[in-house]
Amino acid sequence: MSGPRGHYYGEADEAIPTGLGRFAVTFQHAIGGGDTVVEAISTGQTSDRGADATAAPLWTAWFDGFAAQK
Repeated sequence: MSGPRGHYYGEADEAIPTGLGRFAVTFQHAIGGGDTVVEAISTGQTSDRGADATAAPLWTAWFDGFAAQK
């Protein structure tokens, strides 16, 4: 998969440890030729559900940013 994308994770997530939440991004950057426009975005000290609730408004702003580039 290529193209810009953000992986959101909560630092107090009870279901997915922080390292696992950042894994896809870390892996892509580590393989050298991997996708360099992928980023891990912390939602702060949020739980699993809190990460989604915090990230949802950010997704809208992120997609709106692409629409503004056209």
